[in-house]
Amino acid sequence: MAKRPPRTPKDELDSSGLSRRARRQLSAEVQARVAQAWSEGRALILNANKPNYSEAFTIEAEQYTLLRRAILDAVEALADPSGEVLLRDVQVVVQDQLGSHERFPKGRMTNYTRYTKTDLEARGELERIPRSSPQRLRRTEPPQRSE
Repeated sequence: MAKRPPRTPKDELDSSGLSRRARRQLSAEVQARVAQAWSEGRALILNANKPNYSEAFTIEAEQYTLLRRAILDAVEALADPSGEVLLRDVQVVVQDQLGSHERFPKGRMTNYTRYTKTDLEARGELERIPRSSPQRLRRTEPPQRSE
């Protein structure tokens, strides 16, 4: 599998905190919950492992934006030829990039990275490689346009 192309506007968040990919992935009800939190300066972190993302919580929107970008950039930069990367390698990069950032005063990024990674799975931006140990990730394929 070839390296992914550079980011496009489809990867960016809109005014309600959703990427185009997430708009296709999430139900209208969940999109409304995400948009409500975003309008309050918060990002709703979705748990991909719970039905209808019932165990969601919020973090600051700026924190989410920084984490999301750092995780997606790390996955793209570290991916092997098949597009896969170890979660622990992504965590190291995110820790190095954001551990001393003023938005994360305690400096520990492990849980932030894991929660945001699970959220990105729910939004259809990342996928966990089944039965991989240690855990591996990859970017999901861009949605195909029907013509």
